Amino acid sequence: MIEHVGVFEDHRDALAHWIKKGIRNAVLVNIDAHDDLKRVPPEQMEMVKAAYQQREGDYRDAEVALGGYAAVSNSNFIHAAAKLGIIKKVLWVVPATYDLFSDSGNRLAALLKMYGFRDEDIKTFRIKNGCFIGATDGIPLTICDIRSLPDVSEPVLLSVDVDYFPAMVNDNDSRITDSVKQTFNALFNKGYAIRDAIVAYSVNGGFMDPCYRWVGDLVIDNLRIPGLVSQAGLPDRYFLLQRADLLLMMKRYGELLDDLSPFLHDAVAEPAILSYAAKACQGLGETEKSFHYAEKACLSDNRYCYCLPELGTIVLDEKGVDAAERFFVRGYDLCPDMDYGQFRFAMALKEFGRHDDAIKYFKDFRNCYGSFPVDLYIAETFLRKGDERSAMRYYDSCRTELAKNPAVLAGFGDFNKIENAAVFYDRRGYARYASLLRDSIKFKDNEASYCMDPPTR
Repeated sequence: MIEHVGVFEDHRDALAHWIKKGIRNAVLVNIDAHDDLKRVPPEQMEMVKAAYQQREGDYRDAEVALGGYAAVSNSNFIHAAAKLGIIKKVLWVVPATYDLFSDSGNRLAALLKMYGFRDEDIKTFRIKNGCFIGATDGIPLTICDIRSLPDVSEPVLLSVDVDYFPAMVNDNDSRITDSVKQTFNALFNKGYAIRDAIVAYSVNGGFMDPCYRWVGDLVIDNLRIPGLVSQAGLPDRYFLLQRADLLLMMKRYGELLDDLSPFLHDAVAEPAILSYAAKACQGLGETEKSFHYAEKACLSDNRYCYCLPELGTIVLDEKGVDAAERFFVRGYDLCPDMDYGQFRFAMALKEFGRHDDAIKYFKDFRNCYGSFPVDLYIAETFLRKGDERSAMRYYDSCRTELAKNPAVLAGFGDFNKIENAAVFYDRRGYARYASLLRDSIKFKDNEASYCMDPPTR
């Protein structure tokens, strides 16, 4: 039993948790669909180190000047923790569905390339006792799946990102609760001495389906309640939600609504149940009811507001911007700090000719993720408005960020946008800028064959 489990929406908040606890030189076991080890650029890391050493306020007060976003993100907070001396070694437990151990390392190399690992780091990895052992930027890293957990003799930090569990679901085992049970059985059987544990829901940012928030609750219960993982059956709440999830996957929408109907009119309805009802109604083409249940879930629990823009993306594809807009707008009105779907909505508004609205939502996305690559899209939108001066400003911002931090290209595949920027510079007599942009993506073109398809941040 772990009585005090740190619970966060964003995984990056684990860093502040570790800092406040004064943790140093720890071994981290990170159960996660992502590595979270993207390199923090040196100048940004120096800012974080200074804030850490001086203990002046929250570490995230150290911000990058360009774009106004925090230096530490969901994709790099473990790297930051290692460089601060909080973590000395990382054990990354990947979903078994990544199938990294089916060959001599080619699949691993592909995954690490996609996540932005440098070639010299990828070459350090060797397989031993069912794990890949190597290092990234000097940080010792062991990569395994739940079937090959290594022995660890010293106390560990445990970090669980709930986005790991949907990635474990496959055609042979579609019950997400089975992936939770399998994972915790294996983890507890190793007998690790867990000195601290955190769980991140990771719905914010779009890393996990909002309907799966209840899976995070189950993960937390497994850590806090002795013996829960070994029980033959699920507690009633989780049994109902697991059945709802299976019916949704099988597109048995009417049956799903029949199952949920006794719970939909309670004075305080369960928001997870309302979310599944909203999806079932959407599957039946009942957009009004879908909006009603999604809004009700959001009003019941602000953490479920993500269901509105998620449904908005479905309506967007099926019925267009006019029908989808209220899902996005209502979600953002009720949860203004939400990071979910703004880029997708902005793209649709841009194509619909609503350029000012598109720029607004692109800028919301920019506030979360910085200037690359979104400034390419903002610049393009300004060009459609005939505003070349503003387009130049955003192309310059994006170009500067790419020059300072080439690692931002990791996971970005729409190189046509960079070529469009180069053409813009060529036509205005800035051939050197155009050449620098084209040079930045040449090596990436040669890596296209390495692409895999696990979830990416």
